Amino acid sequence: MTTCFRAGRKVLPGCSLANKTTSALSIFLLGMGGAAYSGQQVSDCPQPEPTQITLLHSGEPQPWTLPWRVGMTVPDFNVDGGLQAINLSVTGNCAAPAGSIVLLQIAIDENGTVTPDQILNDTSGFGPDVMEAAKSWKFKPPTAKGHPVRTAISVRVQFPGTETPAPAAQGKKISSITPQVTLLPGGEPQPWSRPWRKGLLVPDYNVDGGLQAINLIMPPIPNAPAGGLVLMKVTVDEDGNVAPSFIPRDTSGFSDKVMEAARAWKFKPPKANGNPVGTAILIKVTFPAPIPAATGLNP
Repeated sequence: MTTCFRAGRKVLPGCSLANKTTSALSIFLLGMGGAAYSGQQVSDCPQPEPTQITLLHSGEPQPWTLPWRVGMTVPDFNVDGGLQAINLSVTGNCAAPAGSIVLLQIAIDENGTVTPDQILNDTSGFGPDVMEAAKSWKFKPPTAKGHPVRTAISVRVQFPGTETPAPAAQGKKISSITPQVTLLPGGEPQPWSRPWRKGLLVPDYNVDGGLQAINLIMPPIPNAPAGGLVLMKVTVDEDGNVAPSFIPRDTSGFSDKVMEAARAWKFKPPKANGNPVGTAILIKVTFPAPIPAATGLNP
């Protein structure tokens, strides 16, 4: 049996991922996983399991209807025919925790060249490796109405194996766990520079003054696992009403309750250049350590 390991941030021979070319939204690449990092041995390393890379679109495909200009950036769902990957290769690693993910935002220029923007979430410890690998990714040059454009998209990289859900507290009665809600903007704030039309959907970072929450209440959830996580994409309409879109990740088992609560959330009505618009944003809901129920006994 051959054994290989990760030493520091370098991967020894036998652990690299193979390149794969496809235009599918989910691209399966070769990788390794399931052990601790930094010099820990990994058995059966020459038999890699699939690592899944998924493009997280911001909305349903729709044609771009506004005038075109050089250097224009459009939402990913306005790209003609949708974004098509040519190469999404990743440097191999033999040590990412099973089922862990890296969620990152990337920008794509008119030539299909990728520039990693930011890491939105990383449970693997390999976010910098994935960001470095993303610099060599390639897409079919994006166009809108037949003209070259730029775009941006969130990408989820999930390492092989099944992530162990966060366990509930053992031997303790749990009165409640109140989830914590965090907005994950898709980029740095910048003004919307293109014409407005009714029903326009803009990236969250183009909203005037940024998205401002009025109500993001999450009710306490009994028996939710401490350390559990739900990542959720939501759309926000011109009136600030929220509609959950999809769940990229759930380690809590309570995504249904999170989505139900999100339907009652409220934002200040989003605007771009003073005009009402819709938008979408990624949201992280985490479950902190539980509070033991009172027993009536003095310490």
